[in-house]
Formats: sequence, structure tokens, C-alpha cells
Amino acid sequence: MELLKLVIVDDEPILLQGLLDTYDWESMGFEVVGSAKSGVQALEVIRREQPHVVLTDIRMKQMTGLMVMEEIQKEQISCLFVVLSAYRDFEYAKHACDLGAYAYLLKPIDDEQLRSTMTGAYNTCIKQLRSEEKYESWEQLLLKDGDSFLQVVIQKYVQNLIPEEKITEVFSVLHDLPDNHDFFITVCADIDLIYKITNSLDYEASRYAVIQEIEAHVFEHFSYWKFEGEDGNYVFCKKLTKFLIIFS
Repeated sequence: MELLKLVIVDDEPILLQGLLDTYDWESMGFEVVGSAKSGVQALEVIRREQPHVVLTDIRMKQMTGLMVMEEIQKEQISCLFVVLSAYRDFEYAKHACDLGAYAYLLKPIDDEQLRSTMTGAYNTCIKQLRSEEKYESWEQLLLKDGDSFLQVVIQKYVQNLIPEEKITEVFSVLHDLPDNHDFFITVCADIDLIYKITNSLDYEASRYAVIQEIEAHVFEHFSYWKFEGEDGNYVFCKKLTKFLIIFS
């Protein structure tokens, strides 16, 4: 299990130590990377450690847990807050929810409820991390080679691995949405599989020759995307700025 970073905050030293020592945080998917005995100290620890989750008491002297959440939100530090309170205070709970608290738990803590809440927080963080990693890998590919990026996207779309709304989203982000004046040429090329059975020695060489012929004569003057389809055939795709008819 991948361990996520957890910071625990409580201004009561005995309660803080109890939270640190009583629970097997690793079994819930967390490594405790810091703790704090006040809201001010909590800000320092959160800024330094950049935790995935913060478990914090809500009522603390000088700076409350809510004030910590507000400041972290202003600084745009991304982390989930699980709030602890000894009071059934609706206004506190509402304010915490308004600030995006993941959960609001009452003291004394119910062990099963805490474990369930932390498991949910863990799964939420992991899902977000995977989404960010996927986005970053696509972003890096786009920055490195925009044509390759679009080739991957279009290939996945042709193979029915990306829904239409996603392909629209990609082109929208790239400020390259097709309109009614855009035209596309798509060519799917291969040799009949029967030829592979009857003349297997020449099959691959013939396929290669066909693809080379298409590239040399049909798409000679255009940039285009080329990739293999689901059945191993070759797909060529080119966006044109004006209508074009190709005669064979």
C-alpha cells in the first residue's frame, strides 16, 4: 500500500499523544509526517510537509482549526481536512463543510468511524493523485511533441477507447475545435488477410510497400497522423484547411 502523508493537530498534549500512539496509521494507509499543538504551529508543519490529509481539532486557542483551514485554502495548498470536535455545534460543522472539510468527527472518537473515515480520505486522495499523474503525463507529451500527443488521442478515439466528449475536450483545451469549415481525410489501409494465408512470405513486405506508396503519393505534401488500428491495419488522418478531392 502506498503511504500518504498525515499531519495531526490538537492543542491538548495528552490527546495529541493519544492520537499519535493509539492508532495504527500505516494500516489505514498513512505515515504521520508531523504533529502540532496549536493552529500557528499547524500552519508551519503543513507548509513544510505538504500532507495529503490533516486531522485537526476544531477548537484551539489563538487559531482554531477552521482558521487553519481558511489560511491553507488561501495559500492553495491541496490537502483533505478531517475535523475533530468535542461539541455538537451545528455552526462549527457547517463552517467546516463550507471550507471543504472531508469529515466532521465527534470526540470521544469512535474507532470504527475513524478508520472508515480515514479509509475514505485515503481512497479520495489516491484517486486524485492518479488523475493528476495521468494529466501530467499527457501534459508532458503535449509540451514535448504536440503532434505525437494528438496522434495518441486520435488513435485512442478511433479504437473506441476515448469517448467523443473527451476528444472534444482535448481539442477545446488546445483551442483547435473543428468547425463546419474544417475537413478531414481518413484512410484505412491494409492487405486482405487471405493473402497472408496464401503467400505468407510476401505478406509483410507487401504491407510495407502499400503503406510506403500511400505516404509517398497521397500524403506527400501534407503532415498527417499515422497509427495502427485495432486489427493491425494502418490509419492515416489529416485535418485540412479547405476541401480537397483526391483522385486515385
